[in-house]
Amino acid sequence: MKNHELSGIFNEIADLMEINEEEGFRINSYRKVAGIIDELTEDVESMLADGKLADIPGIGKGTIHRIEEFINTGQISTHRELLERVPIGLLQLLRIPGMGPK
Repeated sequence: MKNHELSGIFNEIADLMEINEEEGFRINSYRKVAGIIDELTEDVESMLADGKLADIPGIGKGTIHRIEEFINTGQISTHRELLERVPIGLLQLLRIPGMGPK
């Protein structure tokens, strides 16, 4: 099941966006999607194939596109682009308990 990995990437995108001081609405949207994916009881890949993802509140066309990109390539271009904008190792600091993107 790729749900946990995908959820982590969406949370990391939100962290990177927060570090880059992007819009709070978009940051919250990525965090919400991460939570939704993490709580799914069914595999996100099979839900994508069955068209069930579009029926889940909070999962829009853009999110489905990013999930599909992850399923097909193992990565999300938005994530990759954001990683290029922060210093190497910064994400490792976020793993320290109590450290946040701000």
